[in-house]
Amino acid sequence: MLNKRLGQHFLRDTAVLTAIADAIQPLPEQTILEIGPGDGALTEVLQQSGATVIALEIDQRFAEKLQQRYHQHPRIKIIHTDALAADWQELAGQNARLVGNLPYNISTPLLLKMAHNAHWLQDCHVMVQKEVGHRVCAAANSADYGRLTVSMQLWFAAQWLLDVAPEAFTPPPAVDSTVLRLQPRPPQPTPPDFEAVVTAAFGQRRKTLKNSLSSSTIDWTIDWQHCPIDSSRRAQSLSVAEFIELAKYCRRTHEYFSE
Repeated sequence: MLNKRLGQHFLRDTAVLTAIADAIQPLPEQTILEIGPGDGALTEVLQQSGATVIALEIDQRFAEKLQQRYHQHPRIKIIHTDALAADWQELAGQNARLVGNLPYNISTPLLLKMAHNAHWLQDCHVMVQKEVGHRVCAAANSADYGRLTVSMQLWFAAQWLLDVAPEAFTPPPAVDSTVLRLQPRPPQPTPPDFEAVVTAAFGQRRKTLKNSLSSSTIDWTIDWQHCPIDSSRRAQSLSVAEFIELAKYCRRTHEYFSE
């Protein structure tokens, strides 16, 4: 019995599994951190490469089945844990590669966690809802461009690899999926309130930057006089580099919390 609360949809199409493995091209000396192995279809393909696989599974039933299957395998480690709460670097070590068929209901927080761990990851290959893939890969001034786009493109170069139809899964999801390659960029220094500025700017994306920031839950002091970003622009028109510039001139003075 699958757990609907966990958004479980298991990949069954061998052609898609092979295409993902071909895109990853795992090597024996590499460590792969797999998020949400489920019943282990992709885990099995990955282990055939000789790479070390550390798989994080939140569902105890599937974690125990995989632990039994691989209990004598020296390069496969199955950990029953919540991937959102786990310390990935502690579990996988420096320069690991991340792979996962991300549960649709938590794909955004998982992607944002990848962004926060990009400095030590070698790369990521993840399957997400197609709509989320559009948001990650979006260009400025497009309808899909938003907070997730900026947060991911700050740390990653995103590449769209392939689409996956619902019929490739059991049970079939109600949406199409896509596989992305996320290649870490060189670290970019950002102002302390960068993420808060991006979140506030997209909070009311139809408003100008000046209006959306002034109506957020944070009271900002913004030096518009010296800021090179025009306050009449809208959030979706700013590149990642321009958001960094904007955040340099924003200072958080007070934050309001609703009871």
